[in-house]
Amino acid sequence: VGGWATEYGDMLTFATVRGASHMVPFSQPGRALALFKSFLANRRLPNTTSVPID
Repeated sequence: VGGWATEYGDMLTFATVRGASHMVPFSQPGRALALFKSFLANRRLPNTTSVPID
């Protein structure tokens, strides 16, 4: 499990990246990239990814 997300309607999604520190891109770059790509594509966060654990 890379983390979890809580959706609040269609307006807000709060995402937590498991094993990440305050600066997610530095401590979990693969997971941060998957989250960012979903955001840019205006898609829901993926349930699973093939991102290796950093």
